[in-house]
Formats: sequence, structure tokens, C-alpha cells
Amino acid sequence: MKIFVVSLPRRHSWITPLLALIGCCLALMAHAETLSLNDNWRFLRGDAKGAEQSGFDDSLWRQVRVPHDWSIEDLPGQTHPFSKDSISKEAQGYMLGGVGWYRRTLSLPSDVAAKTVLLDFEAIYMDAQVWVNGQFVTRHPYGYTEFILDVSKYLRAGDNVVAVRVDNPEPSSRWYSGSGIIRPAHLRIVDKVHVDSWGATITTPDISASRAKVRVVTPVINAGDASVDARLISRVVNAMGVEVARKEAKTPLNAAASQDIEQELEVAKPLLWSTETPNLYTLIQEVRIDDCVVDSRSTRFGIRSISFDAKRGFLLNGKRVLLKGARYDVTCNSALRCGYA
Repeated sequence: MKIFVVSLPRRHSWITPLLALIGCCLALMAHAETLSLNDNWRFLRGDAKGAEQSGFDDSLWRQVRVPHDWSIEDLPGQTHPFSKDSISKEAQGYMLGGVGWYRRTLSLPSDVAAKTVLLDFEAIYMDAQVWVNGQFVTRHPYGYTEFILDVSKYLRAGDNVVAVRVDNPEPSSRWYSGSGIIRPAHLRIVDKVHVDSWGATITTPDISASRAKVRVVTPVINAGDASVDARLISRVVNAMGVEVARKEAKTPLNAAASQDIEQELEVAKPLLWSTETPNLYTLIQEVRIDDCVVDSRSTRFGIRSISFDAKRGFLLNGKRVLLKGARYDVTCNSALRCGYA
């Protein structure tokens, strides 16, 4: 980042605090970033005692890139991954699960202690255990869901080691699941004051042709050790980028605490979302402290009403919509024989 020093006449003294404010905001925003963790993982198929420790020697492990699935890799001594010893058999394509380890080094800046650092795994199949610098962080048993970890307290400036043990016992699924870190991984570095990783909850409880109420509940976290006064600005823009609603909320945030901030915005003449006209709006949010933006978030959503009626079934925006799906009878093992096809 280049820094320019400008000499100004005294009559422009108002410029000085303005430049200070701009510098404050740029400094805060410059450190809010998302880093890909897909490259440079070390991998071992099998178990390894002590592999969670930061000083463990993984130099003989293979280097892989995630998403990674070890079940589909060729087995030793053959040119395919299929095994007659597969417990799951056709459900897993005659491939094997088991245990695997992943390790990766993270290099972090000197000011990492002043930030919140989030480790994001989109999916690990399955039963994942995570360590950072030899300290156990969490266990996530389910293999299809994303999980996000605040690992700030486990980190230090310089090199850090993330270790992941994955256990895919057989049988574990009735369709092919794969084994390992099967989705991308990310590292998010944000300010101590930030919107919760899962974002705002948006509902549209009151809709008419002339207006729609958009209710937004936003969890804002203050992970710092001092209370702050925060301002949450929420704007709704349409598909053309035009602002159609705006709301601000000022609230004190206690240290090491989270608070749900509720806001209600009103959109005039809303364009409703439906299967025929999938109109979408975007909720753009900023968290400010002393007029400096410390976090921002955007979320796409549709304005629509949903209800179920015993006589008419599923209603979307007050209109009946037929739900098309499949029927399965556990007493039949053939859709043709049971008369469904």
C-alpha cells in the first residue's frame, strides 16, 4: 500500500480528520480477507500416532490438493480403486473408506492476534477431528455439512499447523460418499467485530401488491476484550442495483459477546419470487465503528409467501403449486412392478 503525504493550507483543516477517517477505514478493510486453503496439504492414507502434534514429521506424506477423495484412488498393487473386501459393496462402488490424515502449514502476519481467524471446511467425509498447533479444536461427525471454526486463540504469528483426522467407517452411506476433505477449505481473517459467519436471517412476513416487509435478524459478534458502540447499516437493492430500502441500527456490543440485531425494512411495489418469475433482491450490510467499516456482507433473497392448506395444498404467493416428486413403496423393489413407471 502506498502512503502519500500532502501539505494543505490551514483553511483546509477539515481535510486532516477526513484523511484520518479514510485511512482508518482502509486499514480495517485491508485485513478482511478470505484465503483459499485448497493447496499444499500433506496426506496419509491410514492412521498415524501423534500426527496431531505440530512437530510431527510428515515429510514422507503425499502432497495433495483439496477437494480430495482417497476412496477413488488406485489401491496399492493395482490400477483401479475397487476391492472385493468392500463392506459397503455396491453402495460405495466396491471402494474402501477407513482412516486418513491431512496436515497443512499456515503462515500468518504479525498482527493476527488483533483479528478473528475462521477456519472453514465446506465438507469432510466423515467424522473429522481438527487440531491447530497440537491443540484439539473440535470433532465434526457428519460428512455432508459445512462447519466453521474460530481458531483465533490457537494461532500465533508465523507458521501454524492444522491437522485433520478423517474416519470413514463402513458402511456409512447408501450411496457413494467419497472419503476425505471432499469440498474446498478456506481461511477468513476478519475484524474482532463482525457479522456471524452464517449471516443474517431474512423473512418476508407481510406482503401485498403495494409493499412488503422484510425482517432481518443479524447476529453481530464482538470477539474483542472491550465494549464498542456499533452501527449496522442494511440496504436492499433490486436486480438493477437500485436501493429500494434502508435501515440503520445503533447498539452497544459487550466484550466477548454476540447480539442479534433486528431490523424491519419496507419495499414498495415488490417484485415477488415465483417459479415463473424468480425475482431476487440483495441485502447489503455494513458494520461500522466510528464511521469505519469493519465488516460487510451481501445476501441474495426473494420476496414471497409460503403456506400450506389442507384443501389446496402448497401455496406460493397465495397460488396453488403442485409439488412434483417420486413415490417409493418399501414393499416393492421395482418401480415398474409396483406400477409407478
